[in-house]
Amino acid sequence: MLLGTDSWKGFNMTGLLFAEAVTAGEPGIENAVRLGGFRRLSAYAPGEITGDNALLGALYASQAFGGPWVPWFAGAGFEAGNAWESFDQASWSNTVRSYSLFAGVDTFLGPVQFATAYNNRDDWAAYLNIGFSFTQLFY
Repeated sequence: MLLGTDSWKGFNMTGLLFAEAVTAGEPGIENAVRLGGFRRLSAYAPGEITGDNALLGALYASQAFGGPWVPWFAGAGFEAGNAWESFDQASWSNTVRSYSLFAGVDTFLGPVQFATAYNNRDDWAAYLNIGFSFTQLFY
């Protein structure tokens, strides 16, 4: 996984590139890649996209607003990727894309944010996140 952040014209930019593959042995349910959910192809449900090999690229832009008493932020994201039985099946025409808008406030619990996402298959999703996500610990 590659992750990078930078600033551009007052925006905080974050880029992500994720790849996972079975390189030895037989692929099975125990090492299947699960995509979907907030910031992992946001317009899809968690685990809706599964496979033995996966690629995901994402770019997020956000901007902070408000003052020291009520700091809040808003932004947008673009995610593209998919999961396949074999990387031989991977192509740009075989990827799914997700576009998201989000806004939130920083609290002592972590960020409280609301997000909505749309994908290239005409599906919508909405999220309310309170604090930090530990989803990956449980599946």
